[in-house]
Amino acid sequence: MKKPTKKSTIPALVLGGFLAYATIGDKVNSEYQNTTQQNAQVETAKTDYKASALENLTNALAPAKAHAGTNYQRPDDATLKEWMNQPVEETLAGTNYTKVNDHNYQREVKQSDQPVMVLFYNAQGEASAGLTALTKTLHEKFPEIKLCAYKLSDRNTTPRNVYNHVTSEYPVEKTPSLLFYEEKDFGSGTEKGHAFNGGIKNFDLLTDTIESFYEPIKRNMLD
Repeated sequence: MKKPTKKSTIPALVLGGFLAYATIGDKVNSEYQNTTQQNAQVETAKTDYKASALENLTNALAPAKAHAGTNYQRPDDATLKEWMNQPVEETLAGTNYTKVNDHNYQREVKQSDQPVMVLFYNAQGEASAGLTALTKTLHEKFPEIKLCAYKLSDRNTTPRNVYNHVTSEYPVEKTPSLLFYEEKDFGSGTEKGHAFNGGIKNFDLLTDTIESFYEPIKRNMLD
């Protein structure tokens, strides 16, 4: 069957909160020296998901010296710790992001003409706080990716009815979650294209999972 000639913004990656909290926590207080411990951690991670995605994520969280050739400087450790231990909306304050819900999700996310990341969060709790710290860091590193935020609750957990709703309506399996959407041209005949232009361009190529936190979206799930 011939593909429709149109552009569509589709989900490319789902990242879960506790993994993000652990990931960013591992980076804090680390100067990324070539130690045996660090190398072992990196090699272990590479067995779980593609090295290209690890490199992009690590670069976004690495100390400022890793970005000498760019204008980007990763937040210092004290700032990251603060973000990881305060309410989500305090961390998001001052960040250029769009609040989304069921009414505007189609317009702001699926119909966007640029890559989008969507943070599904609870206002409290270390999982959401850690994921938000990662999200804000990635957004500062890659401002070309539009940031949207979907609030699940004012608590540190997601109510069962809300959880059931978002997991049935959106490609998330756990909350909190960070979704990446990428614009693709379905009329070009190209199955794999990169809209991130040097940013997180390899996230859509992930084929493995880490304890169900990373989940590639299959084509039969796309609308």
